[in-house]
Amino acid sequence: MSVDVQSGIEILKPFGNVYISNLLPNTYFINKDQREKDNFVKISQIIDQVYNRVKPNLSKPTLDRILYTLVSNNKKELNQVIKDSVEKATNRISDGIQQLIIEEKFTIDNFIECFENYYIQSNFLYDLFKYYTTKIMVNNKSYFRIICEYMFYYSVINKTYNMKDGSNKFLYEVLTDYVKKTVTIPEKLNIIHSYFKDMSDKLGQEALTLFNIDVDSNFLTSLGDDNDFVKQLSLTINNSMINIFKLCTDREKNKQLIKEETSKLQNISSIVKNFSNKNVFYNYYSLLLRRRILSVSTDYKNESKVFDIIKQNNDGVASIKDIALLVSELAEQDTDNDLFKMMIAENATGMYSDKDIQTINTLRNNGKIKIMVGRDALWENIPDSDEDFRLGIFDIPKCMFESLYLCNKYKTRDIKWNYNNSLVVVNYNIEDSNKMINNYKIQMTIPQYLVLQLFKSKDMWTATDIAEELHMDIKKVGAILNSFIHINLICIDKDTVEENPEYWLYGEFSSPNKKISIVNTTQVKKQESSNKIDKMVILEKIITIIDDSRIDKDSLLLNIFEEFKNKVSKIDIQESIDFALKEEFIKEVILGNNTFYEVADDDDSDED
Repeated sequence: MSVDVQSGIEILKPFGNVYISNLLPNTYFINKDQREKDNFVKISQIIDQVYNRVKPNLSKPTLDRILYTLVSNNKKELNQVIKDSVEKATNRISDGIQQLIIEEKFTIDNFIECFENYYIQSNFLYDLFKYYTTKIMVNNKSYFRIICEYMFYYSVINKTYNMKDGSNKFLYEVLTDYVKKTVTIPEKLNIIHSYFKDMSDKLGQEALTLFNIDVDSNFLTSLGDDNDFVKQLSLTINNSMINIFKLCTDREKNKQLIKEETSKLQNISSIVKNFSNKNVFYNYYSLLLRRRILSVSTDYKNESKVFDIIKQNNDGVASIKDIALLVSELAEQDTDNDLFKMMIAENATGMYSDKDIQTINTLRNNGKIKIMVGRDALWENIPDSDEDFRLGIFDIPKCMFESLYLCNKYKTRDIKWNYNNSLVVVNYNIEDSNKMINNYKIQMTIPQYLVLQLFKSKDMWTATDIAEELHMDIKKVGAILNSFIHINLICIDKDTVEENPEYWLYGEFSSPNKKISIVNTTQVKKQESSNKIDKMVILEKIITIIDDSRIDKDSLLLNIFEEFKNKVSKIDIQESIDFALKEEFIKEVILGNNTFYEVADDDDSDED
């Protein structure tokens, strides 16, 4: 069958450049080498287009046919072409980073953006080159994926950059320097690091020849020795944990937010795995974990997930054992409170009113009363607090839990109650000037609540009377009254301040915040009570020293230091002076360059 010349050329074109024989009729010669070279150029162009976010100018069927031919006939050169093309793309990234460094515009966000864009386009190419990426394998891994990951490492990570001061630094040094200067921890820092740490698994024995082991060991690990970075990382994890706990109050509504925050938390926590020295981090984390537990702002489920991440590669660090025990305590507390929830308060002795019993049973049944039991050895930094207060209604759940805990679960253990770290949330309703009822939720300790409740029975109380009524130390009473004065919930009678001042509940209390906490849960370290002077005592001493005379500031400070044998700080004294000025117990007089204080008389107060 005769075929016209042009048709013959068209039929044979896919196999290479076609030439017609001048000697033999109907004879064609095919130059496969040239056709192959053209195909390699097309593959390189497509890779270049994709990494530059340009739509490939070749159809998928044509591309598949080209890949099939090249894989079948010359896959070694195909591999080299793809490697060179990918390297070209990664070199553009490192050149861009170099330029930003010189211009002092480089940030970790720039790097993350480059990193993510590169991998998005690499995944697109993986799907586009499906025939090739699924046929060429190394150790059961796609050769194409390995090339993409390794070339980013080779061209971007394992490269020194010229700094503006003339020095040369690896990218890990540039990144760690930047991270140390920032106030936030980038959650994707761990992803950046982990991708090439995992490459040794993908490359097997070849990893030792392909990777710069010194860079691997230093990238991020040095941050574990940087105290400021570790402290900030610990605080970031802490804030994320608290945020998740708050979101979980309405899981259905906050489902997506919880998912996002949890993912962020896991990424940030994973950074710890790469620290060469985890001691500093574990110490910070242990402290903040105790604070979360004391402030009831976490739960076992979230803590155990994060602990499973940070405990990896811990090398037997002693402080990890304390964290493990604290997390296990959270699990025990859930069990204890589930049992406690099923108990029913009874008024067998007749000491309490039926209303009190009903209140406790309602709160218990709704899970509003929770008991936290901790091992004494784990909480030794908390000041001992087993005072014999008059607990009132709180004595009911205390006796119930002691019955459950000592009679049924741990018969050989002692319980010490720490009321200073026991929290109460008070619903406080007050009418404003517009006759509108405002509801405030005020978080406080049990001792604070006991003091506040006294003002229901009597309008005016002195600190001495409160101490006697509740069997409470007078200094503790003073500190509690100060906490209420600080938020303007309780006022002090200025006419009696020099003797035994009287306090009264402020009937026009208002605050822009509907949820208020007056609990200082950050004081975990043990303090010697004999060395702590209450600010109310300092205030009284200031007024006594000034009396009816005028005294300069330096002399006042010196007198107070001598009076308290250096047990007070200059800050505490200044805060007490500022409070006295604000409440018009004293007034400030400026004469020349000197500042004097004198007791404010009634006329001055009335005029103001």
